[in-house]
Amino acid sequence: MKVLLLAAGRGTRISRYLAGNPKCTVDIGGQKLIQYTIELFHKKGITDIAMVLGYRAEVIQETLKDYEGIRYFYNPFFDVTNSIASAWFAKDFLSQYDDTLIMNADVYLEETLLDRILECHKSPVMFADGTRKEEADYKYKYENGLLVKYGKELTGSDITGEYIGIGRFSKDFMPEFMEKLDGMIRTQQHSVWWENILYEMVGKRPVYVEEMDGLFWAEVDYVVKGVDQESGLAAASRLEAMALKRREYYFRTDRDGNYQIYEGIRAEARVISVIRAGIFIDLFGAECYIPLRELSYQRWVDAAQHYQPGQRVLVKVLEVDRSDRSHPRVSASVKQAMENPYEKALKKYVVGNRYVGTVSMVDLNGVFVSLDGGVDCLCTYPKRGRPPRGARATVRILGINHENNRIWGVITHMSTTR
Repeated sequence: MKVLLLAAGRGTRISRYLAGNPKCTVDIGGQKLIQYTIELFHKKGITDIAMVLGYRAEVIQETLKDYEGIRYFYNPFFDVTNSIASAWFAKDFLSQYDDTLIMNADVYLEETLLDRILECHKSPVMFADGTRKEEADYKYKYENGLLVKYGKELTGSDITGEYIGIGRFSKDFMPEFMEKLDGMIRTQQHSVWWENILYEMVGKRPVYVEEMDGLFWAEVDYVVKGVDQESGLAAASRLEAMALKRREYYFRTDRDGNYQIYEGIRAEARVISVIRAGIFIDLFGAECYIPLRELSYQRWVDAAQHYQPGQRVLVKVLEVDRSDRSHPRVSASVKQAMENPYEKALKKYVVGNRYVGTVSMVDLNGVFVSLDGGVDCLCTYPKRGRPPRGARATVRILGINHENNRIWGVITHMSTTR
């Protein structure tokens, strides 16, 4: 059995309360969380352990300087990638096939829970807590021990438990895992979790879920409310952690009276859920909905084709309403956080000339043809009828409005070859 611990992330939700240190170095009663975790694995006879570091890697290595045999890998892009990239940087470790446990290093497990995990021989298997449903962070729906649905956006009867941040895989399964990992990296899916390797298999092959009901675990994103010194068990609240985060970023000011989050600032957010018409994000503890029109300068029809839960996005804050000190209201835009492609691209197009592009959307206004440079040309319906999305089209430019970033034309040739 080998263990990969992922500890590259910055942990923005709670880092201030850890003096900027990595979450896995939080003190849990005279001992750092990561020290407790390593010692717990050693106690179970597991010594083949690797860690992927990133943010303040030196702090973690200093914390574990007295622990021998740990292999370290480094994700230099921890600020702009997600955990799938961290797993890829440890590919040499994972490719030495053995029964493998992959775990987020900021998760606390009581010993009995780890015993249950090690006793489970299903593969691939993820672990969940069936006692946490509506208050859960990342939610699972599983039936007959098989994962059916997953995501932060699940509600009601679609929730059967909360994912606890651990997966176990057999030696025989690891080649398939590595093939999927390599494929996702090659297609530049750097912004998703490592768990998405398993989620893409749902419905295609069994992905098992084992419940850990009645056993204690906690993620460092929770605020510790109390610790039983005899048992070592802690009581924690995620809601309070998020409330602290909102107070810190939206209501606390510096010496000059400036807020950390304000209109016009660009900040990194995490996608919570995705619907056809837009995305929901977590922006420093405040949830915000971004409609389709604010996701891209191009005409998109389905946000789910471009985003998925867990992905990190750069947004520009448009407005902050602080009237409710418990729940600030925020509006934000993804497209306004990036350079406007029309300002540069429109200069390369000339009225009367023909250009080849791809049909990106068809609606009552006409046909939008995506041209080089990230601009859409609005065209009238061709005489042959409504063209399919993805079709190649030649358009003749009839007009350009540089002030309003508009370009329009007429389709002169259509090819259905995609």
